[in-house]
Amino acid sequence: MINRILRNALFVSFLFPLSAVSQINQLDKDGKKHGVWEPKYENGQSKYRGEFNHGVPVGVFTRWYDDGSLQAEMNHKNPVTSYAELYYPETAIKMAEGKYINQKRDSVWTFYSEDGTLSSKESYRGGSKNGLTEIFYPDGSISERAVFENDEKNGLWEQYFNDGHPKLKANVIDGVKYDGEYTTYYAGGKKLEQGKYIEGKKESSWYLYNEDGSIHIIYVYRDDEIEAYWDNDIQRSEYSYKNVLKNGPFKEWLDQGEWRNEERGDEYGNNYPIQKLYGTQISKEVRFKEVKLHGEVITYDSKGNIKDRLIYDMGELTN
Repeated sequence: MINRILRNALFVSFLFPLSAVSQINQLDKDGKKHGVWEPKYENGQSKYRGEFNHGVPVGVFTRWYDDGSLQAEMNHKNPVTSYAELYYPETAIKMAEGKYINQKRDSVWTFYSEDGTLSSKESYRGGSKNGLTEIFYPDGSISERAVFENDEKNGLWEQYFNDGHPKLKANVIDGVKYDGEYTTYYAGGKKLEQGKYIEGKKESSWYLYNEDGSIHIIYVYRDDEIEAYWDNDIQRSEYSYKNVLKNGPFKEWLDQGEWRNEERGDEYGNNYPIQKLYGTQISKEVRFKEVKLHGEVITYDSKGNIKDRLIYDMGELTN
């Protein structure tokens, strides 16, 4: 009698584990995953464990790398929506967390560095970046803000120094083109450069500042020509360009000359105050072709005498 009981007990103890194993990794009559699934890597390590309801994942899924370290935990709230936590290999430090809708990233995702500090927050819709993205310094302070549309920058773009002072403020369209006001800053918060883009092309007056806030150079963009001025409004240079490259005549002026106040009369006998510039002097005349020196390069002294005359052929000196 006792032997029969022991044999029955042993039979039951072996039967249940075998039954449990036989119930995982099953397909329903339509060939869809159903019930608990736990497939393995070739080394025997589990890839993931979770439950399907006729092909639809339900509840919590846990995934592992082939070395056994945690890769992800997915919580399937319904057939459409799931929440994920992703982890770095080996360390199991959280890499990212966010929501999927129809297996595509959606809403705000949070990303972390390998040391566990906050790295960025990115807005998604339909699997693509759409909306605000924020990037952070390791101490948690803001480094960058940008608005995206379908994975491309499209809107406000701001960068900051680690102390919170602005570094860049601009507007971007089509992912790569600046459009509108553009300003960069020194680390102390004062402006470094300021101007305006129209569909990726610099337009009108641009100002380059010294660190004390005074104007260093003024650039004026007109069609395919750029003029630069010293802080006293005396012209510094002028050149033509094509496809953002110097192409055509180029002139430079010495930082000399003065503005004088004068009066000018019109045909009706009225006098008007004007300013007239005297004493300027060109320092160099050259020509570029596809950003390479091409033709004569003439330099002058402060009195207008020729100091040197060289000839170039597509960047190569020929005399």
